[in-house]
Amino acid sequence: MGVRFVLADDASTDQRIPEVLSDLAALDERVTVVRRSRNLGFVGNCNRAMDDSDRDVVLLNTDTVVPPGWLDRLYTLAGESERIGSVTPVSNNAEIASVPGWLGDNMYPGAFSVEELDTLVAEVGTGDWIEIPTAVGFCVYLRRQALDVVGLFDEEAFGRGYGEENDLSLRMRDAGFLNLLCDRVFVSHIGEVSFGRAGRRKSKEDSVPLDRLWPDYQATIDRFIKLNPLRGVQARVGLGLMECSGDTQRGRTLYLLHHPITKGIIGGVEHHVADLVDGLDDESIVVSRWNGATRLEWFWEDGMTTFPLDLPGETTEWVDRALSMGIGVVHIHHTFGFAPEDTAYLLDRAADLGVPVVWSLHDYHALTPHSILDSEGEDCPALDDDGLCMSCEQRLAPTGWTVWSRRREYLRQLRRADVLIAPSESAADNYSRHDPDLEIEIRPHGIPAFEPSLREREEGLTRIGVIGKGGVHKGDEVLGALMDELSDSSIGWHLLGRDSAPAVSDDVTVEAHGLYPREDVYRVIEEAAIDAVLIYSQVDETFSLVLSEAWMMGLPVFGSERGAVGERIRRHGGGVVVPHDDVKMAARMIREVVDDPTLMRRYAEEARRAAGELVTKEQMITGYSRLYAELESGTVLASSVLQTPVPTVEERAGWLGGFASPFSADSYLDEELPTAAGFSDSGAVGAR
Repeated sequence: MGVRFVLADDASTDQRIPEVLSDLAALDERVTVVRRSRNLGFVGNCNRAMDDSDRDVVLLNTDTVVPPGWLDRLYTLAGESERIGSVTPVSNNAEIASVPGWLGDNMYPGAFSVEELDTLVAEVGTGDWIEIPTAVGFCVYLRRQALDVVGLFDEEAFGRGYGEENDLSLRMRDAGFLNLLCDRVFVSHIGEVSFGRAGRRKSKEDSVPLDRLWPDYQATIDRFIKLNPLRGVQARVGLGLMECSGDTQRGRTLYLLHHPITKGIIGGVEHHVADLVDGLDDESIVVSRWNGATRLEWFWEDGMTTFPLDLPGETTEWVDRALSMGIGVVHIHHTFGFAPEDTAYLLDRAADLGVPVVWSLHDYHALTPHSILDSEGEDCPALDDDGLCMSCEQRLAPTGWTVWSRRREYLRQLRRADVLIAPSESAADNYSRHDPDLEIEIRPHGIPAFEPSLREREEGLTRIGVIGKGGVHKGDEVLGALMDELSDSSIGWHLLGRDSAPAVSDDVTVEAHGLYPREDVYRVIEEAAIDAVLIYSQVDETFSLVLSEAWMMGLPVFGSERGAVGERIRRHGGGVVVPHDDVKMAARMIREVVDDPTLMRRYAEEARRAAGELVTKEQMITGYSRLYAELESGTVLASSVLQTPVPTVEERAGWLGGFASPFSADSYLDEELPTAAGFSDSGAVGAR
């Protein structure tokens, strides 16, 4: 393959550039230096360079690093069919071509060189035709035949240099050419992401030309991102990285829960797992089922990445992939989103490999699919042994489970765990009444220690805080009614963690302070000058981090009598237990305390004493570190055999039919492409 390198100096004002380019040209006869007489801009400069050749072109950013053999592999893939218009390699930082985590800048553990990353990608890649809606401009191979048909970059529309490669890709696709991703070449990219976190553009002004020329473009990209047809590519690279960087002497800890700990608005379970991940020295893996896909978050000493763990149409394959990564302990925290078959298979495979399992009971999902409240917001009757919940039965009907058979299966699985943990006695009791033989260890959650500043309460005004994102189970539907009952009191309400307040009468003073990072909770409470906290849960909480945080701040709590909130206040004091289902009575009890400074001081003193008995985050970490070490002491790590996803029919359909295209997914899967003007080959994709 003959190659010519064109270094196009766009009339740079940096006087060092000509000399640097000349030195490079002197080192290799294939290098040609072109200096423009005037600045043409990025798009114009690229067009002149491409126009000076009648051959295929590769546009390569100056902030990239390429490995040996990269161009040969791009050339080989691009030459497989006349239907191919562009080929983009994968990268650490290349929008939709990023691996293993896409739409962002990836971190990798250790000191992987570009050559090592490329070797890994070449080994785990498929070499298949993987169609993407647009090339990514950091490094893109453009076939001359396609350029001759559709033309070069549109200088008039994209002279500012943003969106030109997207427009070119769309014109190619419109003419019948394919934009492919090469999953066997890795090119490092240092620059910034232009799609952003969710595929959004650099700025509103930059997007105007693309929107005008291609009104459906952003909807296409949004759909592509939502579907993520590249899940298999990302999973293969991510799992390959984990195998290459694993410590064979120490096992990773695998946490299973219902939601990622680094995405979206997260709750108490995610906070608890995040504390464990942050505090423990070992590498951690968090596996969650989110938006219909199984995701893996991988944490090491100074970084993390996240990628999909399953493909469309798969069932329990993710278990073998996760367990093939040198797992020392499995710790199940929440099974929402997973089927009983998933956790049963996880327990089976863990037992086969000799991996111990810890199971924490943060909720009641194992007892009823509604967890606690039914579809009407009432206590789910299925929580009782003889209770019948038609809503639960209807919800389970497509799965083949009944409430009773599902609960029996989960209780059987709980008995298989090496250690069963509940954060409170009330949580343990709720499970034990369904199975008295369960051996449940009580381990309260730890929270960061804090020394609050002493503040005099404002005379004549009591500021009550409601902390957290809320929800029906947190009492949102009755919170407004409670506030109205106290509208004639000296109470000012402060909602921390919410952007809006419930509908209340004009006499109620209420302020929503908005969302905040969890690590700022103490600061937010102090700045709002809170005097007391309300926890008006309508369900049996299993612990309540908010209660611990309030006590750590020395604040008395008005808490629902249900679950762990009522249990802990009755045991330690530091507040008043109020009925969750009697707003008038709850309001009367709150008023009695608020109107009596002596009672407020008493409960505040009790709260400070209760704070002294709380488990700190550091103490919790120490406890779990010892537990994991004890469980692992008799465990021999199974030899790791990498389990990577093999491309399935469903994945191929995602690759080639996940967005609007001149060709249909059915045509691809039938291994035949429709005839397009100017093409002479059949380009059978399915045979690849």
